[in-house]
Amino acid sequence: MSTNKNTFAVVGLSTPGPKATKVGLRSLDTTDEIRYSAWIANALVASVVAGMRVTFGAVSLGKTETEYTNHLGEVVALKFPKKQVFWGGDITFDAPATEPLPAQGQVIMTPAAQKFAAAVLAKQAREANLNTTDELALGSDEPF
Repeated sequence: MSTNKNTFAVVGLSTPGPKATKVGLRSLDTTDEIRYSAWIANALVASVVAGMRVTFGAVSLGKTETEYTNHLGEVVALKFPKKQVFWGGDITFDAPATEPLPAQGQVIMTPAAQKFAAAVLAKQAREANLNTTDELALGSDEPF
């Protein structure tokens, strides 16, 4: 286990648990094929999204896992090795270092597009009306 300052790219978040969320991480070193993950308190990851960069003040990396045992007791090899990141100190979330986003331009809807949208919406309304009429003709489970 080594302890040093590390920056990772956030690649995904699991479903939040009662106290923390498992955050999937990738090294910024493109030759590193290991998949990393860290548990971070729900309050800290409320506005975190994939693509952000996270820098931990201090980390300790767990052992490299290359296999797991499934529910049948069989040992299955992982497609990619994985490690857990145990972190301490400060944590900083930042945007990736990329080109700035382009300014939003004007939105133009042609008359043909407006006509097409109106036709699709009218068809959906007719189909919804037919479904409602069919349900009324068949009877309803409602008591009144």
